[in-house]
Amino acid sequence: MGVTIKKVSTKQGLKRFICFNYELYKHNSYSVPDFYADMLNTFNKRKNSASEFCEVQIVLVKRSILI
Repeated sequence: MGVTIKKVSTKQGLKRFICFNYELYKHNSYSVPDFYADMLNTFNKRKNSASEFCEVQIVLVKRSILI
């Protein structure tokens, strides 16, 4: 089993990162998802004041099964 770690550096990658949460919990009746626009703003350095003193590294991890 192999693991690929990819740094998110594009807007498309950020969208995949945010949508993963929706896919993961889509059948959980107790999950209340965040608004998509709010999640985009959370990772936008111009709209999130915490970016002045915090560093964020977003990654997508993919597991591949070798047979």
